[in-house]
Amino acid sequence: EVKRGIHLGAYGWLEEVRPKDTVLQPVALEGELKTKLQRAGDAMIVKDGSNAGFLLAPSPNQAVTAAVLRNGYISNRFTPSAKPFAINLSSERVRLALNIIDGMRAGQGLAALLGYQLERGLHDRHDAEVDEFIYDLRLAFPLQANHMQSTHTEDAEDIGQIEARNVIDGLALIEHIEKSGVHAYPFDLDLPQASTAQKTAIDAEVQRIIDLNDAVADLATAEGVHQVVQGNYDRATAVFESYSKGQLPPVPDVVQTPRAGITITHRVALQFRTGLSPADPQNRTPRSKAEPALNDWLRGVLPPLADIVCVVECLEDGVDTTGGVPVSVSDLGLEPIDLLYLLHAGSDQAMSGLDDILYRHVYSTYATRPDATIRILYTKTVTGKKSFFQISSLLDSLRALVLQSRPLNAADVRPPTEAKGNDDGLLFLDPQRVTLLTDELSAIVAPQPPGVTPLQKLIETVSALVAAGDVDDMIDELDTTVADFGGILASLGRFGLPQTGTGFLYDWRRRMYALLLEKVDVVRTRLQTRLDDFDLLMAQYPSKPTPEEKYALLQDAERFIASTRTITLPPPDDYRDTLQNVKRPAFAAQLGRIQGLLGKTSVRDLFMGIAAEQTTLGTFDLVGIDITDERRQVQIFFDDVKAKAGQLQGDVMERLGDAEVLLGELDSTSAAAKQTANVASAIRRLLHDDFKVIPPFVPAAAQADEWKNAVDDSSSLLRYLETVEDIDFPVDDWLYGAARVREKMHHLENATVLLEGLTAASMDLRPVQFPYRENDYWLALSYPDKIEETGKPFEISEDKLLYTAIYAESFDRTRPQCGLLLDEWTEVLPVADTTAGLAFHFDQPNTEPPQTLLLVTPSEFRGGWQWQDLTDTLREVLEMAKKRGVEPDQIDATGYGTILPALVSAASALPVTSTLNLAKSNKYYTQVARDE
Repeated sequence: EVKRGIHLGAYGWLEEVRPKDTVLQPVALEGELKTKLQRAGDAMIVKDGSNAGFLLAPSPNQAVTAAVLRNGYISNRFTPSAKPFAINLSSERVRLALNIIDGMRAGQGLAALLGYQLERGLHDRHDAEVDEFIYDLRLAFPLQANHMQSTHTEDAEDIGQIEARNVIDGLALIEHIEKSGVHAYPFDLDLPQASTAQKTAIDAEVQRIIDLNDAVADLATAEGVHQVVQGNYDRATAVFESYSKGQLPPVPDVVQTPRAGITITHRVALQFRTGLSPADPQNRTPRSKAEPALNDWLRGVLPPLADIVCVVECLEDGVDTTGGVPVSVSDLGLEPIDLLYLLHAGSDQAMSGLDDILYRHVYSTYATRPDATIRILYTKTVTGKKSFFQISSLLDSLRALVLQSRPLNAADVRPPTEAKGNDDGLLFLDPQRVTLLTDELSAIVAPQPPGVTPLQKLIETVSALVAAGDVDDMIDELDTTVADFGGILASLGRFGLPQTGTGFLYDWRRRMYALLLEKVDVVRTRLQTRLDDFDLLMAQYPSKPTPEEKYALLQDAERFIASTRTITLPPPDDYRDTLQNVKRPAFAAQLGRIQGLLGKTSVRDLFMGIAAEQTTLGTFDLVGIDITDERRQVQIFFDDVKAKAGQLQGDVMERLGDAEVLLGELDSTSAAAKQTANVASAIRRLLHDDFKVIPPFVPAAAQADEWKNAVDDSSSLLRYLETVEDIDFPVDDWLYGAARVREKMHHLENATVLLEGLTAASMDLRPVQFPYRENDYWLALSYPDKIEETGKPFEISEDKLLYTAIYAESFDRTRPQCGLLLDEWTEVLPVADTTAGLAFHFDQPNTEPPQTLLLVTPSEFRGGWQWQDLTDTLREVLEMAKKRGVEPDQIDATGYGTILPALVSAASALPVTSTLNLAKSNKYYTQVARDE
């Protein structure tokens, strides 16, 4: 049996453990193995025949990573827990794992990517027809989309019509196989019968995604250890969390061949004012109270809220009754931070949240009919104002910068090579940010005391109406209920809480109003038609010569304006006068009252008006107005309001309880980081999960002093670029160049340009460089060979951090700092000398010395080494190593597994053995004979 230890990318070793009684037979070197061995690749495997060995790696950190992983495997290889340590990062597995990671970074889930690989393999990779099994596997292991009612597929649905996202959940399939222990089709499931060839094909593809999943896990483990050995504990934690929680994983550094040189780390930040009170009266909304620093900065860069407008039109019967009213952000009671979360111009549901707020504003401000068509013109311009559309591109870039960036901490303003300080954890958040939100929410929804808070009062009122079951009472409270519940939902909607949209209320009211209006209009039309027909008949009365004909005409005319007929007929002329002077005016009055119902502007008044006319309408019209269904809909509506209000109250009270628990834990811990995490979690619980909380931090005294010196000397960094290179705005040039290749920098550039066109505000970048050195030069662009002031060569002898930030206020070393890390990347300035890594396995008492060595002797006796001899020897050794750079799977099953890599030299007396006669190789015997 062969068990792998670690094979690190293209540079690593293969650890083999074989029973002592294994007899290995030589095998012929044929086929792919022969080709691989003869091919000059880029891999080097350095191993020995015992438990000892060493690794030649491109960098010291990678060598240490490999040593740690290998030692973990060696120490646990014979225990049941050895599996997590059996890391295999062969180049093929790394390539496959990187493809999966690229898909995850593009937003796909691991389960979907594995499922896609399985389906493509079943479709493309085998002669046996196995496409028919894909759908059954989808049903057995559905992706999340098939768990949702909106995307659920029925058994009879054709597979070609199923959306692409409904692929097999590859991860669920793997977990089922591991749990059941059945690796062969049908995997202990009720799946269709398959032929032997089909089972073989399915088993092969399932095993392939199992190996693929294992390769991703191996690469993730190696990356986490790699970050740990470098001291990047936060990044190691982030690596493991990104894989375990399905977030975007970083590009693994462990398999990257680092460039030798001076590392230049670029960090771009946005720093806000600190010390702002969340209770400041200008923070009018929950989001602005929860994050006053961000709201303050946005207020400074966006146009005045009163100058950001859209135009609203209210169309009644196609006529605009408002004349196009401009509505500003200030009118809506919003803050700049609310626009950041609400105004999404690029989405299909672009303005849904903002639409809700605007619709409610129109309904509550203007006397519009419930069935009025409200048009929101986001692009229409108003003289002297900025439209929502005009600032939407700016907000899109600001949103990308804010919501996709993490909060700054003290370590971000320190080069990565510097040790972490004891005071890096001095982060804090004011608990008042939470208490302000809880107080406001409690004032809206708290059930105690009864009947005081708006939501509790609504619940009690609606519950009483539902319990009584009196529809007339419900109708009487209908418009008030819609207005009150709409106001409550609008207040809660400012927190960004789910299920707080008001659209369903106003949509139900609009539809009910339209149904009632339509029924009234049908009756009005019918009555008007009958009145017209009555008048036509009565106009023919004088032309009727006989009493019989007159009676017939009058009786026909009476049917149009009365629901009952006259039994005892008076003389024709008297009969005519009664119809014309008594019954017709009564009918016309009824028609007028029905006509008047069409002018009702509320559902309540329309319902009550119809009910009032029902008693008299029967005298003239047997059909009447049947609103039985509409009354039943009112009952259903109140039931829905009761249920929804109760659910909403329960959800908010649960959130308030969670926030109270999180705040209650503050007294039990003195760790600032823990306290900050609790406050931030409470804020997100009360608002929404994607709300950006930006805690301040306190840099160490020494770091604050260095930061202050660097900021004060910032202009000196640019002196060479401005005076010698004649670059007027070097920081802008750097920004524009970085924006071409980095998305976040593109958004920063876009926001900067748009701000200059929309407002007088600016986002000036200020560069500093750490470690701070007096008379230093900015390394982001070109720099001189010599220091201008001294004439000495300008040497870069240490890694540098280029920290470029937008400061909302002048830097003050005595105050806490607060901001966002917008972007980060590294560059390497090449150097002439390179350091590689060599790690030895030395962790057990039974460790044996490595059996791998490189012994080089001079080609001629000259009394010393020649440089050319050394370089030629190393080149020859490298070429030999390349020819033996094969994957472990290619030699495990052959006799070469025990001797490769073997000792190799330029000449060997007995090539069939792994021993060398070095005396013959260096022509020692010839030299001795010559000397004698």
